[in-house]
Amino acid sequence: MTFSCSSNLFITMKGLKIVTYRIPTNVPANKNSNCGWVAMLNDKEIGWITMSFLSNKEILFENAFVDEKYRRKGVYTKLWEARWKFVNENYKGYNIRTYCRDTTVDIYRKNGFEFINPIFLMEYKIQ
Repeated sequence: MTFSCSSNLFITMKGLKIVTYRIPTNVPANKNSNCGWVAMLNDKEIGWITMSFLSNKEILFENAFVDEKYRRKGVYTKLWEARWKFVNENYKGYNIRTYCRDTTVDIYRKNGFEFINPIFLMEYKIQ
């Protein structure tokens, strides 16, 4: 497979497969259900991306992860594209919400998402 990165560099990752899990067969999907896509390379999970169905025709794009060894090689983009294609083919008229890191803002803006509000990551260690 050939992937395009933001630098317009093409990288080939032979054996990369994007597989689905828990994809709903009914539209609308059950409220509070979730599903996702997993990037597999030579039978090894190297990344994933998920989403959940909320009430009132809303979808929440959730977690995404790519193993450090495979970052900047187009894996996240392929996962994102699989999810994006699925919602556009099956959930017209739905609103999508998401929280994203600064490293993924551009892909959302490129696809028409609007900036709503900054989110702050907070941490507390239980003593």
